[in-house]
Amino acid sequence: MRLSETVEMILVLGSLFLYILTTVWLGRRILKPMDVAAERTESPTQFMMTDFLSLMFQLQLPLAMFSGVRDWEGGAVLICGLLCMAVLLTWWGGIRTVSRAGIRDPKRRGLFVALILPVTFVCSLTALPLAGTVCYAIATREDAPWWVFLLSVLVPLLLFACKRAVDWVLSENLELKAK
Repeated sequence: MRLSETVEMILVLGSLFLYILTTVWLGRRILKPMDVAAERTESPTQFMMTDFLSLMFQLQLPLAMFSGVRDWEGGAVLICGLLCMAVLLTWWGGIRTVSRAGIRDPKRRGLFVALILPVTFVCSLTALPLAGTVCYAIATREDAPWWVFLLSVLVPLLLFACKRAVDWVLSENLELKAK
């Protein structure tokens, strides 16, 4: 191995490590208050009709992505199935968490399960690659697509909004405990 290949490998592995670390940190920073409330309350998992409505809402995206597929040979079925399974597991984890945290208001539950949780996952997974793409485009003076710059502004705003929304969802429990 040449020195440049070794340096390149170290940079790739370092970037991967930084990506994983940033993703975990962002997710924990935003969703940790809900986990703490769930650990503190320990209510049983209970379902509401709005929970199933949020599941149907979330399943629309992966199914819509494959609605135009004519040839279901190869990996299309596998990828669609894996995406639907990821949605289902995320939904189940969200329902379990809001139930254990004692959130009973359908609006707050629906907001957390249908929007906050998936948006937090997607944005925390895309934040670092977007930042890297923008930095690369600026450093090399190459033109990046306009939507990369738009997303690089939108993703941090969405993460901030998700953090504020988690605080709002949990404020119901704090108000009930204060009474």
